[in-house]
Amino acid sequence: MMMSCGSKKNPTGGPVDTVKPEVLATLPQEFGQLTDRIEITFSKAMDKSSFTEGLYFYPPISARKISYSGRTLSIRIEEKLKDDTNYYLTLSTRIKDTRGNPIAQSRSFVFSSGRLSDLRLGGKIDYEESADQGKPVTIDIFSADSLLVLSHTANGASYGIETLNPAVYLLKAYQDKDANGRYDLGREAWFEGRVDLKRSANLDLMMSYNDTTLTVIKDARAISDRKVELTLSKVPVSIGAVSVRAGNGIRLPVLISELEGIRLTLITQAQDSLDYRVEISDLKDVRGNRNPKSGVGFKGSIIKDTEAPIVLSSTPRNGTSVSNLLPTITVNFSEIIPLGNMKARLLASDQNKEIPLQILKSDSRSYSFQPSQPLSNYRSHSLVILADTRDSTGNPLGKDHVISFLPLLKTR
Repeated sequence: MMMSCGSKKNPTGGPVDTVKPEVLATLPQEFGQLTDRIEITFSKAMDKSSFTEGLYFYPPISARKISYSGRTLSIRIEEKLKDDTNYYLTLSTRIKDTRGNPIAQSRSFVFSSGRLSDLRLGGKIDYEESADQGKPVTIDIFSADSLLVLSHTANGASYGIETLNPAVYLLKAYQDKDANGRYDLGREAWFEGRVDLKRSANLDLMMSYNDTTLTVIKDARAISDRKVELTLSKVPVSIGAVSVRAGNGIRLPVLISELEGIRLTLITQAQDSLDYRVEISDLKDVRGNRNPKSGVGFKGSIIKDTEAPIVLSSTPRNGTSVSNLLPTITVNFSEIIPLGNMKARLLASDQNKEIPLQILKSDSRSYSFQPSQPLSNYRSHSLVILADTRDSTGNPLGKDHVISFLPLLKTR
């Protein structure tokens, strides 16, 4: 009897917690002025580690510190914000509470640094299958270089996204029927499009399951005697060989090609004022459709490009810090810079000592650099794009462009 009594146990556990956390408040409030701190209060205790993978800023903010206490997430911004720019903070479904429940859906919050940009993108939503009407549509908007800007959920026959910055955007929409946080090819309706948003505009969504249309070259035009721009019918995931020939069959060598969304830029040898035909093989889209070959004609140009290239932006920006001793430094130019024409140096500012530099991405409008050895912590460094850096025509930058930054790696 004693053994029997001792073996009795009280019931353990209780109802499984399946309630998804929600955002209760933000400071500043959405559309408010962004300074150096954001606070987000949740309805439940959250898993702090999930913020590392599930939180996105656009434009990117690399110098930031995250802390979590109680039910409030605090983000301290440690870099200078861009003037008159909207900043988008997206919380994805990778963010979970302490019981593993993800937030109900990805959600983006808009804050402004200076004047709030109020461009609007909207349109109708049409459905291949009538049964899909009324079900939520997830709309993800990406920058031209495929960085997530914001995530939006629409219901019904139309959508509207407010407070966008002027820019080129890639838009991807899908219906997440199984609530797994992603698009499942063939089982869920899908749409993909591109828009150059300079003013408020409309873009209708056609939610379809099977897209069998092929990617083709819609247009080609010579910008100068060495530069040709092609417009494709939709964004390809890969392209094959690119060839250009004159009407007499003589090949015009293509030295560099760069794909950005539906725009393909070609740097060629010097053209004549002849009729040319450009052809691309193996054009593949995200649905797996393959076009063996597409071609179009254009008139060659003998106009020389005399405009000097300029540096448009960089990450990190000049005067900011990085939390890495082997940072990747990205520099964006107004023109494609051939690798042989790139002249750059990385210097430790206090000693003017040059540090070996490797180039991760080249022959592009966007270059990526990385030091070949760890930088000195807490010491200022400068990446110098030298004045003799030239575009494909040979136009020089004209003056050195200096990007100074400070590595700040916290050590325990």
